[in-house]
Amino acid sequence: MKKYPLLVLISLFFLLAPASHAKAPHELGGLVLGENISSRQELVIPGTAMAVYEKGLCEEVQIVPPKGFKSGNVQYGMCADHGRIVRIEFKYADDSKKFFDSLLNNCKKKFGAPNEYKGDSFQVFIAWKWIFFDENNNRITLKIQHNTRDEEQRIGNVIKMTMTNLVDEERACWRKKYKPESKGPGSATEVPDWSTLLPR
Repeated sequence: MKKYPLLVLISLFFLLAPASHAKAPHELGGLVLGENISSRQELVIPGTAMAVYEKGLCEEVQIVPPKGFKSGNVQYGMCADHGRIVRIEFKYADDSKKFFDSLLNNCKKKFGAPNEYKGDSFQVFIAWKWIFFDENNNRITLKIQHNTRDEEQRIGNVIKMTMTNLVDEERACWRKKYKPESKGPGSATEVPDWSTLLPR
C-alpha cells in the first residue's frame, strides 16, 4: 500500500470536515465584510486604488494598518454593489513563526479546528483555512498564512477574510455587463495563436 506523507493525510481530514460551527467573523482591523468602504474612508490611503480580477469587477485599496499590523488592503465591488467590501487582508508586524503558532492556537480556541490545510507539504508556505456560514447564509472564509521563502506568496504572517458569495455576485454582474456570450475575436471557440500565447 502506498504511503502518503502525514501532512497530506491531515489536509484530507480537514478538507472533508464540515464548515465551522463557530460564530462567523465579519470584522477585522476596524473593517466589516459587506459594508461599504465609504463608511471607513478615513482608513483608505489615497491614490492606491487598483483593479483586481478584471477591470470593473472589484478594486483593491491600501489601508492604514492598525496597531499590530504592518500593512493592509481591502477589496470592494465595482459592479453588483459599488464599494461593498468583499475581502479584508492584513500583514502582521511580527513575521516570526513563533507569532504564527500563537495566531493559529488563538484562532483554534475561538473558531475551532480549521477546515483545510492550504500550504505546501514541505511547510515552506503554511496556510490554514476556516469556512463559515452566517445567519444570512453568507459564506465567509478565514485564512492565515506564514511564508518565509515562497516568492509567489506574501512574505511573513498574513490574515485574510473573504465573503465569497459577494465575490461571486460581483463576478456574475461583471460577466453579464462586460462579457456577453460571443464567438468573436478572443472567445474560447477561436483557434489559439500559440505564437503570441507562449513566452519567447
